[in-house]
Amino acid sequence: MRLLAPAAIYFAIAFAAGFLLGTIRVLVLEPAVGPLAATAAELPFMLALTWLVARAIVRRAGAGWSSRHALAVGLSAFVMLQAAELILAAIIAPSDQPPLAAFFAKLAAPEGQLGLAAQGLFALFPLLALRLRQPPHDATHQR
Repeated sequence: MRLLAPAAIYFAIAFAAGFLLGTIRVLVLEPAVGPLAATAAELPFMLALTWLVARAIVRRAGAGWSSRHALAVGLSAFVMLQAAELILAAIIAPSDQPPLAAFFAKLAAPEGQLGLAAQGLFALFPLLALRLRQPPHDATHQR
């Protein structure tokens, strides 16, 4: 439970924000500037939000987390996010394309690759937040 609850919270906030911002991106930005520029405009907001959420989750965890635990939380949230996006693709996929094909076609496009790279950062944010929270280890005091 020490892994699942924080991962689920991290995923849920990111998915909800992504759904909201993604709707704005698709309906407002994409028609005006195209999918790649619209995705590039959305990402700083998503990355800032998920960074703040990752920091809050790590702060709330206290001193009990190891780097391995923080990475497991980020990777678990990433897997949840991919599963949710696959389910969403199945619901809204074009009728001429199987859902899995639509999902991978979206990832193969430049805007999909940019989004996937940002999701990779999302997966690493809990680990980075933990590392930045911990005081640096002073090698001169190892003895």
